[in-house]
Amino acid sequence: MVRLILKGPLLNAFKKDEFFVDETNLVRAIERIDEHHIITNNGRIRPGYLILLNGKDVRLYGELLLLKESDIVEVIPVNHGG
Repeated sequence: MVRLILKGPLLNAFKKDEFFVDETNLVRAIERIDEHHIITNNGRIRPGYLILLNGKDVRLYGELLLLKESDIVEVIPVNHGG
């Protein structure tokens, strides 16, 4: 199973810091636990979130990203102030 780790304020929002999901598609894996709309209606990752796969930004992998059973996905909200 893929391990999903939540960071920052998501810990309070989800009341849990990690989930295990049986999924090979990144967006579908996040949708399985997504009560807080990390994924948009058109299946994209909402701006304001950094998603890491095994410690690397998922944007480096391109659109055809498939997850393996041993993968670790981290979801980190990126808050900006001014």
